[in-house]
Amino acid sequence: MIDFLILTMNRKGIVARCFKSLAPTLARGDVRWRVLDNGSVDGTAEWLLKVARNYPEQVFVNLQAVNTGVAGGRDILLRESDADVLVILDSDVEAHSPGWLDCLLAPLQQPEVWVAGPGGHWLRRDWAYYEAAPRHEPGFVDVVSGYCQAWKREAFEAGVTMDLNYNPRWHEDSDCCLQARSLGGKVWHTGDIGLYHMFSHTGDDGSSWQKQMYLINKWRGKGLTRYERNA
Repeated sequence: MIDFLILTMNRKGIVARCFKSLAPTLARGDVRWRVLDNGSVDGTAEWLLKVARNYPEQVFVNLQAVNTGVAGGRDILLRESDADVLVILDSDVEAHSPGWLDCLLAPLQQPEVWVAGPGGHWLRRDWAYYEAAPRHEPGFVDVVSGYCQAWKREAFEAGVTMDLNYNPRWHEDSDCCLQARSLGGKVWHTGDIGLYHMFSHTGDDGSSWQKQMYLINKWRGKGLTRYERNA
């Protein structure tokens, strides 16, 4: 079974576009959507409930009264899922290729790969910035972006968790990848699979660098980045 784990808040129009593009996956017998709404007040929650009523066996909606943050919301979704593969998606992605899901999941056939996604990056030597992997060159990377990550369940059984210190947002996705690396798993950049991050508008509320410093202090010196391994 494959569970899509989708977090949203106050994005009614955007999430509608996202769901329309993802809708063909509901024709598969092995896909479910688990959606958490983080206290929307723009009608998103009501719209999600209508979708769930149309797909009672495949779309499940969790409505939160308050904003649980990105790490907090994803932690709830991960705990709700019992699927073998968990696909974390932002609610502002759009699928432009019918084969995107198969391309995303293919790398998980490699025993050592625990997580795969199209937004691959390496952490630079100073840890202050990310270096994007070439879009058309699949391969191992340090981290993949949280807008689209496909995880094997065994990663979470081995100990990967959402660190709530990253709430309300920023860098929790990289932290999970580094956790996986520290536990013996590997991270794979798929290259372009036909799924795109279209409408991201996460503004910097002043906490991005604070969360980056937390990431640095937690993982620097562990030999998990390309530059530390080659130093």
